[in-house]
Amino acid sequence: MEAAVVAPVKTEGLEEKHYAFFNSRGITRNTVDDYSISASTQWIRNIGSGADCIGFAYRNNGVPYAYKWRAIKDKGFTCTNAPQHFYLHDRVSIGDDVVICEGEIDALSLRQAGIVNAISVPNGAPMKVSE
Repeated sequence: MEAAVVAPVKTEGLEEKHYAFFNSRGITRNTVDDYSISASTQWIRNIGSGADCIGFAYRNNGVPYAYKWRAIKDKGFTCTNAPQHFYLHDRVSIGDDVVICEGEIDALSLRQAGIVNAISVPNGAPMKVSE
């Protein structure tokens, strides 16, 4: 798949509150910086307003083509463009075993723990199991 042309996404640098969010989950500043996490204010539908969010870049051939945003105060998500790959798929070598997680933070947590081939599905787990 070729890298899609994506309009620039306004992202901001992380502040201490963003690093504190990750730190509360056992993820260090070095890990956050290594995986190019960003920040932005995004509209979160289930919150009903703009929220301070952390952003996970989905990449194709090293080029970001979509972002998944997670509010740091109240749990809520939105996306800029539609992620079509596993998160961090580009950081796994072909032929290596992988661990597939439900979310981006789960994948980062495993990588923090030394399991470097953790990736995440782009849309998390379903809210309820279908029949």
